[in-house]
Formats: sequence, structure tokens, C-alpha cells
Amino acid sequence: SSPSSPSSPSSPSWPPQSTENTAAAAALTEEQVKELSPYSDETMLRFSLFGTNLAFPRKVLLYAVPFLWGTFSPLTRMLYMTEHPPDAGLFNSARLIVSASTYLPLILYDVYRLIYNRDPDD
Repeated sequence: SSPSSPSSPSSPSWPPQSTENTAAAAALTEEQVKELSPYSDETMLRFSLFGTNLAFPRKVLLYAVPFLWGTFSPLTRMLYMTEHPPDAGLFNSARLIVSASTYLPLILYDVYRLIYNRDPDD
């Protein structure tokens, strides 16, 4: 098909849009769009926890994962090379408790919702 045909992705009408949705989107102000989309800022992760608005740089989270995975083995090796290394059971228990504690905010949020039967941001 030719580039000017309506079914071509390069044509000006591609992708097909309804005029109602386009008109409704054009009627929204920039502030209304930000209210509807809390993650409209691509560089920050924004969320609310117990009524407190928080923002966290997305790239920090992205770079932290390989850093943490990359340092685990060398630090574990260094820990077991000390004069009095910890018992394997103690080390694994502490490691799993730290891992599980990352879910503590979510657990507290759910407990709050169960106890008070409402959203903490209300």
C-alpha cells in the first residue's frame, strides 16, 4: 500500500483516534493531567504513605539493584574470613529478616486498612 493510505502507520491519521477522546484530552489542563497521573514526572517515583507524600529518584532504584547483588558475595566472603565468623543459621536468619523488612511499609499499610477499614490517605 502507498504511504498516504489510511491503513499505513506513516499516514497522519495513524493511529486512528476518536474525536471525542482527542477533544476531551485537549480540554484537560496540565494540572488536571498531573492529578490524574501521579507518575507523570519520569525522573521521580512519587507515592503517598500514611498521608505523607514521598518522591524517590527512579535511577537510584535502578542502579541500587546491581550494586547490592554485586556486593553480596564479596561481603559474605569477608564476613566469613573474620576471626570469629557468625554461625550460618544466624547469618541466614539475619539476611532473611533484612530482606523481609523491605515489605514492612506494605504490611503496615494493609494492617492500617484492616483495623480502620479505610485508606490512610483519607
